[in-house]
Amino acid sequence: MRDRAIRAAETLLKEEGIFSLTLNRVVAKAGVSKGGFFHHFATKEDLVQAVLESGMAAYEQEMERYRQSGLGETEARVKTSFSRIRSKDPLTTVAIAAGATNGALGEMMAARVRESIKTGLDEGIPSDHLKLALLAVQGIFLERLFGIEQSDAEIDELESIVLNLVRPPATG
Repeated sequence: MRDRAIRAAETLLKEEGIFSLTLNRVVAKAGVSKGGFFHHFATKEDLVQAVLESGMAAYEQEMERYRQSGLGETEARVKTSFSRIRSKDPLTTVAIAAGATNGALGEMMAARVRESIKTGLDEGIPSDHLKLALLAVQGIFLERLFGIEQSDAEIDELESIVLNLVRPPATG
């Protein structure tokens, strides 16, 4: 039942956007009662956190594929983010929106950002490059939240720019 509610919420987000995520819509889509829902989730925010955790797990799996292809951690994160942008995956947009309104989720997201920056610094990437890359990617997701879309060509160009920002300096 828990997984059905999570999958139903993910489907609603992907098909209809963040404002479709109501308790009534989730229980109807999952085919469960409200009592069954509340047996697994104390609040709607608990469901949102479970959806985000599921999305983060998928994000990490995709990142791992990029790492296995030889990319560094930060480049893999950028490639994964742009893959999610191209697929119009709403979960990162939801994470940003949820993080802004929920203290615990906001702190979880902030911790991930701090970890990403630390990793990039450890890879020798200048901090200003990391921050610009982060702002560019987050900006695209925020634009999506407000219904602003970019063309495929714009996304490709932005990805190229961001990847150039986060490429570790050449050694030698």
